[in-house]
Amino acid sequence: MDDSPPDPAPSHSALGTAAFALGLLSFVACLGPLASLPALVLGIVALRRPPATRLPSGSNAGHALAGITLGALNLFLCAGIAVVAAVMTHQPPTEPARAGSELPDASAVEPPPGLSSLYEPGESSPIDEITEIREGTLTLVDMPPILSSLVSELRVQQKTAKRSGERMVLFVVGRGCRPCLSMAAMLSQDSMQTALRRTRLVRIQAEEHREALERLGIATEYVPGFYLLGPTLHASDGITGGEWDNDTAHNMAPVLRSFLRGTYTQRRRPFAPVAPPSPSPTRLPGTFL
Repeated sequence: MDDSPPDPAPSHSALGTAAFALGLLSFVACLGPLASLPALVLGIVALRRPPATRLPSGSNAGHALAGITLGALNLFLCAGIAVVAAVMTHQPPTEPARAGSELPDASAVEPPPGLSSLYEPGESSPIDEITEIREGTLTLVDMPPILSSLVSELRVQQKTAKRSGERMVLFVVGRGCRPCLSMAAMLSQDSMQTALRRTRLVRIQAEEHREALERLGIATEYVPGFYLLGPTLHASDGITGGEWDNDTAHNMAPVLRSFLRGTYTQRRRPFAPVAPPSPSPTRLPGTFL
C-alpha cells in the first residue's frame, strides 16, 4: 500500500483561465461573440467540474466567474449595438403630406385610393353613373359625363345635402386638369377637412356639361372652380383656382374656409355669373330660314 502523500493540486484551473482569457479578448481584440461565447461555455464547465478535481475558490472559481461575467457583458453589448444599428438604418414608410406642407409640384400629385380620378383626353370615362364617396368630414359626389338632366340631379343632391346637414358645393373641373387632380388628392389633409367640414362636394366635368353649367351662371373656362347655388340652382357665388398661388393645402384651405363662411371679400377675381347661352334659332317648317 502506497502511503505517500497525494500530489498537490494545481494552483489554477486551465478551463477557468481559458474562460477568463477569452472574456478579455472579446473586449481587447474586439472579437465579440467569437470569444465571448466560448468564454461563457468554458467558465460554466469549469464551475461544474467534480469536487475532486475542482480547485478551491480564489483560483478556479475566480477565473471561471470572471470569464462568464466578461463573456455575458460582451454579448449584451454586441446585442445592443446590433439593435441600435437596425433602428438607425430602418427607412420608415413615406407619410402623406400633412396640413400646411408645401407640395413641390402639383402635377406630381395623384388622387389617393378612394377618390375617383378624372379621365384624360382620349380616354373613356371611368364612371357611367353617379358615385358617392365619404372622405372624412366631407362627401365627394362624381357626376357622370352623360346625364338626362344635370339640373334635376343637382336638385336631388341639394335635397340630400339638406337632409344630411351638409352644404352642397359644385366642384367644376376640366379634363386632364392637373391642379384639379392635385386638389382632389389633398381633400384628405387635415386643413382641407376642416375647411370643407360637412360639405357635399359635387364634382362635374366642365367639357361634358358646358351648356348646362353656363345656364346656371357658371363660367366653364376657369377650372378648378367652386360654386354655391341658390334655391333656383343658379350660381350665387364662386371662386376659382386663381385665388391662391401654388396648389397646396396650406394655400387653398384658408380661402375655401373663408369662402364657405361668406367672409371672403378681398378677391383677385370678383364673382360675376355668366349670361346664359342664347337658344339656337328654330327653323320654321316650310321656310328657308
